[in-house]
Amino acid sequence: MKQKNNNPKTRVVRVLYGLKTKIFLLICIFLISVFGILLSNWLMTSQTAFANFGKVDLLQPAPTQPLGYYDYFGKLLSPQEAAQVVVNKGLDSNDTISYQRVGAVKITQELQQFSGN
Repeated sequence: MKQKNNNPKTRVVRVLYGLKTKIFLLICIFLISVFGILLSNWLMTSQTAFANFGKVDLLQPAPTQPLGYYDYFGKLLSPQEAAQVVVNKGLDSNDTISYQRVGAVKITQELQQFSGN
């Protein structure tokens, strides 16, 4: 039969080793938390968008486009510029369907009312 080792020195060593591991983990958690807080503060202060947030009027109405002009894939064209685009594509600039074929949309009052402007 084997005898149990009831040496008080080994029990103290085991308790100290367990405490050492727990203390090490707590120190690691503390250091990671401090690093996270510092990183968060640094990222928040480096963003100029938040600094200018109060200066931008978010509720201002959207700009309206001038009537009679054409929207050509996001680019605003005067009637003369739109006619030139139609002619460059080999279509008749006097035919309103030619503008639609090239993708130019005429800005009308009905279109602005439909879009909410």
